[in-house]
Order: sequence, then C-alpha cells, then structure tokens
Amino acid sequence: MEVRKPIVAYGRQTFTIAEYLEMESAATEKSEYYGGEIVAMLGALLPHNIIAGNIFQFFTSKIKG
Repeated sequence: MEVRKPIVAYGRQTFTIAEYLEMESAATEKSEYYGGEIVAMLGALLPHNIIAGNIFQFFTSKIKG
C-alpha cells in the first residue's frame, strides 16, 4: 500500500471550520478537517470491508446465541 502525505484542498494552507463545513456540504467527495487543513478521505478497500463484515457477523451470531 502506498502512503502519501495529505493534500491540502483548494490550494490554500488553512481554513476555518465554517469554511470547511460550507465546502463539505457542496462537495461530491468526502473530506476531513484536521488542524485547519482539508484532507481527502479514502474509501475502504475490499479486504477491509470483508474483514469488517466477518467481525460484525461473528459478534452478531454470539449475541443471538
């Protein structure tokens, strides 16, 4: 897996929370706000989804007995 440094959105260095929330409400892709920077959120990969689903199913079956 390749690890990259966060990319600041819109070519600016920092944003206020209000600016971030305004941009996020209109955005088609999700991002997160961290220390004034806006960082694109990555989607989960298939292996992650399979593992998470298996864990959920395991605990659900234990709860139901």
